[in-house]
Amino acid sequence: MDVATYDMICVMLNLKELQDKKEKYLENGKESIDMCKAMEEWAEELREEGKSVGMKEGMKEGELRGMQKAKESILKLVAKMSQNGDTEYIARLLEPEVYRRMMDKYGME
Repeated sequence: MDVATYDMICVMLNLKELQDKKEKYLENGKESIDMCKAMEEWAEELREEGKSVGMKEGMKEGELRGMQKAKESILKLVAKMSQNGDTEYIARLLEPEVYRRMMDKYGME
């Protein structure tokens, strides 16, 4: 494809990324562009970008689920402690050794 056609397509479709990479796709000093190669590489870049975004979103979702599970676990522990008279330890659950001892006492993970 000649350079003018490539430029026109990029402008009409508002493909600034492809326009910025025009020099990369010029064929060995010719005044033509390998459009297939350009589109294949661009599609691969977009796929990689999509994977990266998806992984980040998945990690955020996993963190949120983990935090929710931790909250539920602590609430269950506090409820059991309240029922069994261990209320003096509730305020100390932020201390790792107290937290672990109470989790063990009530058979929770």
